[in-house]
Amino acid sequence: MKKLMYLLTLLCLVACNGNQPTEPTNEDPANYVDLGLPSGTLWKSVNELNYPNDTSFYFLYTEAVDTFKANMPTVQQWKELADECTWIWKKEISVLNKDSVWVKFPGYKIIGLNGDSIFLPAMGGRSVGGDICYAGTHGEYWSNDLAGSDGAKGFSFNSDSTYMGYYLRKNGLCVRLVMPALEPDTIASDTIVINDTIQ
Repeated sequence: MKKLMYLLTLLCLVACNGNQPTEPTNEDPANYVDLGLPSGTLWKSVNELNYPNDTSFYFLYTEAVDTFKANMPTVQQWKELADECTWIWKKEISVLNKDSVWVKFPGYKIIGLNGDSIFLPAMGGRSVGGDICYAGTHGEYWSNDLAGSDGAKGFSFNSDSTYMGYYLRKNGLCVRLVMPALEPDTIASDTIVINDTIQ
């Protein structure tokens, strides 16, 4: 009975809090990778999936903020990732979609200062009109920083460069989450959720 009441209390707390956390969550640390960055920021090993939508890799800015606000990377965190890590362009790395099907995208293997790595696929983005643009050649990822009255800053890359860009909030971009540093021994050693094609 006490266990049932405890579970009901937890469910009530989740329902009351909604989906807009005010602080970064430390849930599921095994999905995050410590790249040895000076800030201690951990980066999630996979992109988020927008399950209700057919184009499941892309989020409007408002969708991303409402769901992930506290764990969306800042412009400064994106810049740290770009400046402190080694970026190696890879061809056709498999990524799991919402239907549990492996689909292949090129993108960057990002190697941290400690030798651990993540993969950012070049999935492109979704235009205001709904068209998927630059999939396979560019990566476009939201930051949590606004820009002007109807825009937001996003991190972009192709096989030649990385840069911060301006996007309308009605565009659909990919989302990769971050987490603050955890205590030692909290993170599992096998945190990369990318298949064996990454060497």
